Amino acid sequence: MAKKQKADWQTIKTIFDEAVKLPPSKRKEFLSTRCAGNPALRIEVISLLDSHDKAGVFLETPHIEATAGTAASTNKDPFTGKKFGKYKLVECIGTGGMGSVYLGVRDDGQFEQKVAIKFIKMGLNSSFVIKRFLNERKALASLNHPNIAKLLDGGSTKSGMPFFIMEYVEGKPLTQYCDEKKLNTKERLELFLKVCSAVQYAHRNLIVHRDIKPSNILVTADGEPKLLDFGIAKILSPVSEDNETEATKTGMWNLTPEYASPEQFKGENITTVSDIYSLGVLLYKMLTGHSPYKLKGKLPHEQNKIVIETQPEKPSSIVAKVYEYYNSDGKIKITSPEEIGKTRDGNVDKLRKKLKGDLDTILLMALRKEPERRYQSVDHLAEDIRRHLKGLPITARQDTFGYRAVKFVKRHKIGVAATIVINFLFIGGIIAVLWQADIASHERDKANAEAFKSQKVVEFLQKTLSAADPGQEGRDVKVYDVLMESVGKLGQEFKDQPELEAEILTTTGITFQNLGLYDEGRTQLSRALELREFVFGKRHSKYAESLNHLALLEHYYGDYRLADSLYRESIKLHKSVSKAPTKEYAEALNNYGVLLTDEGKFDEAITHLRQTLEINQKVLPEIHENVSSAGNNLAIALHFKGELEEAERLYQKSHELSKELFGELHPFVATTINNLAFIKTDKGDYQGALQQFRKALEMKTQLFGSTQPEVGQAHHNLGSTLYFIKDYIGAENELRTALAIYKSSLPENHAWYGSTYHWLGKVLIARNNLPAAEQYLRKALQIRKAALNPKHYAISVTENELGYCLMLQGRNNEAEILLVRSCEALNKSLSRIDPNRISAVKNTASFFDKMGKKDIADQYRAMLDES
Repeated sequence: MAKKQKADWQTIKTIFDEAVKLPPSKRKEFLSTRCAGNPALRIEVISLLDSHDKAGVFLETPHIEATAGTAASTNKDPFTGKKFGKYKLVECIGTGGMGSVYLGVRDDGQFEQKVAIKFIKMGLNSSFVIKRFLNERKALASLNHPNIAKLLDGGSTKSGMPFFIMEYVEGKPLTQYCDEKKLNTKERLELFLKVCSAVQYAHRNLIVHRDIKPSNILVTADGEPKLLDFGIAKILSPVSEDNETEATKTGMWNLTPEYASPEQFKGENITTVSDIYSLGVLLYKMLTGHSPYKLKGKLPHEQNKIVIETQPEKPSSIVAKVYEYYNSDGKIKITSPEEIGKTRDGNVDKLRKKLKGDLDTILLMALRKEPERRYQSVDHLAEDIRRHLKGLPITARQDTFGYRAVKFVKRHKIGVAATIVINFLFIGGIIAVLWQADIASHERDKANAEAFKSQKVVEFLQKTLSAADPGQEGRDVKVYDVLMESVGKLGQEFKDQPELEAEILTTTGITFQNLGLYDEGRTQLSRALELREFVFGKRHSKYAESLNHLALLEHYYGDYRLADSLYRESIKLHKSVSKAPTKEYAEALNNYGVLLTDEGKFDEAITHLRQTLEINQKVLPEIHENVSSAGNNLAIALHFKGELEEAERLYQKSHELSKELFGELHPFVATTINNLAFIKTDKGDYQGALQQFRKALEMKTQLFGSTQPEVGQAHHNLGSTLYFIKDYIGAENELRTALAIYKSSLPENHAWYGSTYHWLGKVLIARNNLPAAEQYLRKALQIRKAALNPKHYAISVTENELGYCLMLQGRNNEAEILLVRSCEALNKSLSRIDPNRISAVKNTASFFDKMGKKDIADQYRAMLDES
């Protein structure tokens, strides 16, 4: 009998959740069909629907809108006005399938704070629902990301009903925010990338959200999206609940049809690629104003058939059509292309042009029916969006001649009709194949002679243009002006010699990069990549070389994710096309090793950089700049691992090699001096370190001028060292100078900002300006979480300093969470002698001393004795 009752409840619940998605006008017809011959079943479902309609629908609407609902206004609510721990419940701000959420305020007199407190909905306290609720609490507890609503606390009521306390988010649903702000396509994509970062973070923590939709992503007044509601999340951990697999396969009852994947409709096993499908629907809606399918007002079996079988229309096509859909009240609304265009890029024609091509391809790949044919990670989806934003070829695009040709034409369309150029390229490609197949030996010799002459021209131009590169002779304004003028002429002068043009564009792009002009550099290097793809195809070392150049620029610019992808693509291609390791392959390995160091992946970095040094020592002369560079970069990774003796030996050798190669005044010589100064800092010789940091700053200013990012970093290094000798005024001045320089050349989310904000926070703590210190430390934490991988040690370093700052302000609860968590992470990831680890241990011990828990404080101090 018990088994039958369980099955009956599941049937009631399934039908209820199918019916609740329909407009009220459609429910009667639906229930007549689904409950035919079973009036008792029909009565139970109608009863649930009535209760649901009276309670509001928080999980389907944002917090800010739901506050006006009936649940918020009733005086009969059993929880309103009651106190739970430190918090008093003000009002119900919404209810959903399993939970009710209340606005709570801190009520212990320490400080003001709003929170959202979630309980299981009255009457739904079955063991399955409680397990789901605890699943959500478990999921949230493991997540710490700036774009995910934070779990602050949790517990149970006196009757044993679980609840949890979340960050209270005041904001608007993602699509509503975009439309009200009239964000253009680029701005919407940039906002979507933040959502991707949050979802990918959840996936890395083995959690699939399974209900990604606009109402579960609120955007705050300052433009930060917050991912909410992990109520039906699936935990992929091996220690998940016993019945999780069954619940996943039959758990269609809580999906949102408009954003659910085909496998969710089929009741199949759910993986991370299901969230990728939902992200595809979300982005489709953000960019076009339409859903890829017309599901509103349809019966469940019709929705099922549409999602599983119907191919979505191209985004660039659907925006030009009149679209009818049902409002939440069941009424039909008509949206015109003119309305869509006005809220995006000004008009629909402009919008169509932006969507056509790459964005069509990205979205349709994310929405593929077969999970294995979609993007296989959120990072892959986000990477293609970043590539599109920067004008790079996307990975979802098939490698066809037509695609390469169109990319080429878009870069060289001035004065030439597109159709003529495409025909020319197509015919030229056929002629080139025939010519290569039939060319006689004397013609080949003649071609080689011409190529040799052309190469001489390239070398001459490279030397001329490189004079503006500070890596050569320092920035000469007159030569810089010549460079800017020359770039405008390249396309015309070399329009029939794409190989030569690519060589020169590569040189100008690298020069712009070294001048800190990243947008100009990216333009040149992207064009060079497209030309090399057109001339050589993608299976060629020249194409791999261009990928490495672009990766290095994105690395300098601070886009570590895109740089990582491009480096790996370059390395893989070099290995596949070269029989033996080459200088160019070693360069890609070296650059990737530096990125891995910047990301805090020191063991991987050391492996790559040792390999780089070995290859360079085999294929290059003993005295060569690449040998010196590889030794220096290996030393940096070893330095972070606490291998000071080997690091100092390599730094010194690199310094001597660089002076022999370049003389006393050169950027690389300044870099080696800077790095040797860090060794002195770690050994406690602060005066010696200051002397060398000042020398490096003087050299870089002489070489670059006063506004280049490298000079800003030199000021940062000087400021952070002045902190150690307690010259806090001098330290603050140097750090603020660094920030002013960054603002003239770096994007505001660059990792260097995070480091400088962090040190400025430390200095302001020392000067007892705690509110300002907290502000800068929170900025540092936000940037570091966005720019670095989630396990990077620098995130924990800033969390610990922020915790210490909060402790000094008496905000002990939040301080304890940050201090303990960060100290544990740094104790695992950093060497015993690392100053960051030591500082974190001291801060955490001082907290427990303050709280009167001397035994715990002593346990932390014992960690210092182990060093």
